[in-house]
Amino acid sequence: MRPLPLLLALLAVLAYGSLVPRDPLWFDEVFTANLVTFRAGPAEVVRRAAEGDAHPPLFYLYAWACARAQGLWGEALEGPPEGVEERLRACNLPVVGATAYALGAFLPPPLAVAGTGLLLATPSYGQKAVEARMYPTLGLFLLLALAGALSGRTGLLAWSSLLAFYTHYLALIFLGPVLLAEGVWRARREGLRGLLPFWPLLLFLPWAPVLARQAAGGANAWLRPDPVLALYAYQDYGGHVLVFLLLLALLLAGVWVRRGEREGVHLLLVALFPVLWWLSGLLLNTVSERYFGAFAPAFLLAALFGAPRRLSRLALPGLLLVALLGHLAFRLDPPRFTEDYRLISAFLERLEARLGPVTVLGNEKGRLISLRYYHRSASEFRLVEPSDLEAPPRPFVFLVYPGTLATDRGLLFVELDRREREEGRVGRMVPPLSPLFLVYWR
Repeated sequence: MRPLPLLLALLAVLAYGSLVPRDPLWFDEVFTANLVTFRAGPAEVVRRAAEGDAHPPLFYLYAWACARAQGLWGEALEGPPEGVEERLRACNLPVVGATAYALGAFLPPPLAVAGTGLLLATPSYGQKAVEARMYPTLGLFLLLALAGALSGRTGLLAWSSLLAFYTHYLALIFLGPVLLAEGVWRARREGLRGLLPFWPLLLFLPWAPVLARQAAGGANAWLRPDPVLALYAYQDYGGHVLVFLLLLALLLAGVWVRRGEREGVHLLLVALFPVLWWLSGLLLNTVSERYFGAFAPAFLLAALFGAPRRLSRLALPGLLLVALLGHLAFRLDPPRFTEDYRLISAFLERLEARLGPVTVLGNEKGRLISLRYYHRSASEFRLVEPSDLEAPPRPFVFLVYPGTLATDRGLLFVELDRREREEGRVGRMVPPLSPLFLVYWR
């Protein structure tokens, strides 16, 4: 093994390892924890991902293996395991290290250092690097697939694409055009024989019915950002929009230099991905800001791989400087998670000690599940129903998720809160966090 990629991998692991937050898991992370910290086996993890999530199962299987290796598996039966937040989030550190190693392996040494530094300076990537979700894993497989396309290693492209498809469905939008372009180029040169290296993609077909069912069911239909948000996917790469614009200029210069070549087409497709994502978002609810960081490794590889040598030499000192400053700035404002279910659980425990079991109503199922992961008691946790307006359960508290206040259940909460206040009861926020935990009393 070459020493530079190993050094870059170690640097990335140390940089993010020191930033893993101890904050309680937020809703999406609790979904991961529910799959991997109880006693579900791999088959059960796949089944629950297929039936209860909008993502494919590969990351959950990796998280399950990581949880077993750390002794977390089966430890959540009585309550959240000790240090589950840090230990589960640390599962992404090997993935981050592998991503830095890949940048070091596929880029010339000076550009590899710059690419890794710029990745460490990218806030949208760093936020997800220490979150118990699949976005760094997706970023690694997108990077490897693009590296395979740019280097002519079709096997690497095909296998990495398959892994990316089983990690997150956005890989279909990012890599679909790349695979199509590579397939057309090979078919023109070698005929149908040139398509044989793509056979691993057939292994995704068994999951296709699940994909169709999940797509038909929709995900978070109540929360659909404007698809134009996709056009901003790359904006913070390198730590600042001006750095992104410089990288985009290097990428487009590489497209121009390689016009008419296979590599130039792949570089152009990377540059155009935000537009393709925006267009797909007009049809499907696929656009979200939390996905932005997953594309950073592939974009950085494309920008630095395709940059003309003279331009890259001119830009290299500045890129190294902004990478250093950008990561230092990121460390000054490290990732934090504000859904403090441990604190809410502590208040609920004190309340139960005085009143006995209470009914915990909510306007969003995921947050109720999250609180239940941290709080085990005889209290009932359920969504608010229209019947609660006429006969509210006594005593009750309300777990309010502001993001769903405009939904039917959110409006039920607004009306229930109004009626409680008219009857002289006051809803107090305990504590003043998100989601809100309201206790009603006279």
